[in-house]
Amino acid sequence: MGKPGGGRAHISDRMLSKFHLINYTEPNEQNLRRIFDSLAIFKFHIFPEEIKALCEPLATATIMIY
Repeated sequence: MGKPGGGRAHISDRMLSKFHLINYTEPNEQNLRRIFDSLAIFKFHIFPEEIKALCEPLATATIMIY
């Protein structure tokens, strides 16, 4: 957000109080793989073993798309 002017309007403190500033570092590939693999394992825990075996390739494919 820049200073008001040039098409930008002033945003009141009341309005700004409704938003949050979040700062994080970009996760590396190993952390992404762990996150996506954990999500897949959790989601597919009730499926047969042949489906559960696809969790790791699914995590790898998701990272490639990401």
